[in-house]
Amino acid sequence: MTLEDVKQFIQDNKDVPEVKAYVLGFVTPDRVKDFLDSDDGKKFLQPRLDQYFAKGLETWKNNNLEKLVEDKIQEKYPAETEQEKRIKALEQKLAQEENARKRQEMEKKAIRLLTENKYPVDLVDFIHASDDNELEAKFQSLKATLEGWAKEVVDGKYKEAGRSPRKPEGLNEGVKNPWSKENWNLTEQGRMLKDNPELAKYFKENTRR
Repeated sequence: MTLEDVKQFIQDNKDVPEVKAYVLGFVTPDRVKDFLDSDDGKKFLQPRLDQYFAKGLETWKNNNLEKLVEDKIQEKYPAETEQEKRIKALEQKLAQEENARKRQEMEKKAIRLLTENKYPVDLVDFIHASDDNELEAKFQSLKATLEGWAKEVVDGKYKEAGRSPRKPEGLNEGVKNPWSKENWNLTEQGRMLKDNPELAKYFKENTRR
């Protein structure tokens, strides 16, 4: 009888009491321990240990991880107290009121600037700004745009008439040029562009900067 025959016999008769008792006689705690400490035993045991560990870790995560994360979040970002909420709401309200006050203040400055330079106050939305520097920059840009537009209008009228800008007839030598360096005057410029565009055109094109 070969070893394979013995294995097959034990397998076929594993439920027979006499065979069970005989086989168990070879399975002692020391023999089991020696086997598990061997390389073959470790190869046999490690996959089962990994399986049990993974299952245990998953169970622990399901039961504890969510609460652990919530506790850490609460620890790092504690909930606001009612007093803190009231203070925050008050600060937000004060900030909104301050922003509204600044907007009104800048709007008044813009209207005053337009009025002083004889521009329609309806243009205030075009120079809305958050501070004085921005207001001045936007106003200068608007002024340049309007002056450029006025020049195009004047040039267009001369072109339609088939003549070039020339020295206005009967020009009073006592009239000051509001575009000159020594007589620079935005208010007078606006008035002249409106009342006498030909004279305004002449002064602008014959002014040394």
